[in-house]
Amino acid sequence: MSRRSSRLQAKQQPQPSQTDSPQETQIIQAKKRKTAQDVKKRKEEKVIKKHQYEIRLLDLCILAIDSLEFQYRILAAAALCHFTSLEVVKKASGLEWDNISECVDWMVPFVSTVKSTSPVKLKVFKKISMEDRHNIQTHTNYLAMLDEVNYMNTFRKGGQLSPVCNGGIMTPPKSTEKPPGKR
Repeated sequence: MSRRSSRLQAKQQPQPSQTDSPQETQIIQAKKRKTAQDVKKRKEEKVIKKHQYEIRLLDLCILAIDSLEFQYRILAAAALCHFTSLEVVKKASGLEWDNISECVDWMVPFVSTVKSTSPVKLKVFKKISMEDRHNIQTHTNYLAMLDEVNYMNTFRKGGQLSPVCNGGIMTPPKSTEKPPGKR
């Protein structure tokens, strides 16, 4: 049997929705609508979560004194770059990679700190529509997050908080190598 004849035969067979009673058809359609609504809701929640991370990233970055080295548009584009593609950043900001690459690199410890924290749950209020939920004020301990970023930056810049053994056994210097007065 050829593919074409099997397709024609499949089309001629009654579809399950044609054999169902009107009540069953309504139930199936309601389930499909509910499933479509659930998928749409999950997509919206994912977008909201991503935007929350972007906003928290910018809020945290602006607290750092080093952020003054960058223009606000470069900070915003770099934050967007960490959560979307470079093409989206180019379309949204008009900036090229050369313009934002230094800021993107500077933001790496901020991004890892923001991603390590759980997203803020927005409260639902009866009188506030879903479109206006982003206006609800949330509270985050940004100073603790900034301390974590500063701690991470000490390792990024090569500064160590304690000595690190580069291999072998650490031993004290020979007595002939000690500075005078400490023998």
